[in-house]
Amino acid sequence: MAYLSLRQHDVPNPLDTQGSISLLGQMIVLNNIFKQVNQLNVKAAQDQDNTPRTVDVQELTIQLDAWEASLPDYMRDSPSNLAHYAAQGLGRIFAAVYLGIYHYGQLLMYQFLHHDASNNPTTSHFSQRCKTFAEKLCSMVYAALDTPGCDVLYNMVGHILVIASTVQIHTLLFADNSDEIAAAR
Repeated sequence: MAYLSLRQHDVPNPLDTQGSISLLGQMIVLNNIFKQVNQLNVKAAQDQDNTPRTVDVQELTIQLDAWEASLPDYMRDSPSNLAHYAAQGLGRIFAAVYLGIYHYGQLLMYQFLHHDASNNPTTSHFSQRCKTFAEKLCSMVYAALDTPGCDVLYNMVGHILVIASTVQIHTLLFADNSDEIAAAR
């Protein structure tokens, strides 16, 4: 992304450590996780016994969490970072990284959505995480639309918002917790 900010007489600084971990580099890492999430969902759809693959989901959850934990502060999801990247002309890419991670998380956990009130703490946890991912995804879309230079008006966003909306509708219909219902609205 440093290339986009170069001007004709600029000399790049080889000691610039902030450029060493790019947004596009993070997207590549996330795409590998997305591939694994898709493969897991294909296997889950093909299973005849409908037994959730909780161990596989837990392993991918650990990867998602590790990815997020490894990010430097300047790449974390925050309004100030979104504004910073927007000022550099990279706001849409920043938003896309987080729309990606939140979408991959909701896809990973979606199969557990109806387990919210189950007695199994693992599946209940996955259900809650699905709702959290959907909520964060919607928040990122709103933040991007409110930040100049960050609008995320492309087809794929519509697709992932439909999935997030089904999570929100499920919450509105079946949740008992008023805070959860308010967040879904």
